Amino acid sequence: MTTDSMLDPCPVELRVGAELGATRSGGLDGRHHFSFAAWQRPDRLEWGTLRALNEYRLEPGAARPPSFHSGFDILTLVTGGRLRRLGNYASRRLLEAGSAELISAGRGLDLGVEAVGKEPAAYVEIWLRTGPGRREPRREWRPQAMESLTVPIAEGPKALDGALRMRAKGRIHRAALAAHRRTELALGEGECAYLSIGKGEVRANGVAGQAGDGLAVSGPGVLEIRADKASELLIVVSAG
Repeated sequence: MTTDSMLDPCPVELRVGAELGATRSGGLDGRHHFSFAAWQRPDRLEWGTLRALNEYRLEPGAARPPSFHSGFDILTLVTGGRLRRLGNYASRRLLEAGSAELISAGRGLDLGVEAVGKEPAAYVEIWLRTGPGRREPRREWRPQAMESLTVPIAEGPKALDGALRMRAKGRIHRAALAAHRRTELALGEGECAYLSIGKGEVRANGVAGQAGDGLAVSGPGVLEIRADKASELLIVVSAG
């Protein structure tokens, strides 16, 4: 992820966490970085091919009923508790904390989830557009999601060893930065990036963000990320 610092700095837009969308219903608590469900924002429809970045908490026994999806890669990262997949792509395997599931919806399928056990389940769901859904759905799973600035959790269309294989062009990283550490991210022509700050405080090309915030980055160019405190980030790079 470290790259040529001679490139021009990318513009960065802060998306304050307190201004993001929210869904609260029947044991579900959700936050939306992009226009979703009842939170309609024409200026926040997507970022490149990134259509949704949602953070959910489900109370024990609560569920999101199955709904139809097509033409998307859908990455689910479980951060706490356990989930059972619902719908016509249900699996006997439970999604445990730390695991990652990538479903390429292709021509379409019904997807839902249910919190299993006595503890709430927490997870992040990321959608990237793949274009018209002509191919059959497929699923990949990892018991432990990558946490690396060099090897992504998911990448497409050609994935590095250990990464889940997306159909969408782009890559998704989960990264931890120690306090005062810095790194750089290069964005090519036609690329953009979105950062979700899960923990800590960072500065992206001088724009400060804290836990709960999002940072929308426009390429091409270079993005310097500095951690003012120990921080955890999700970084989604996609086509512009």
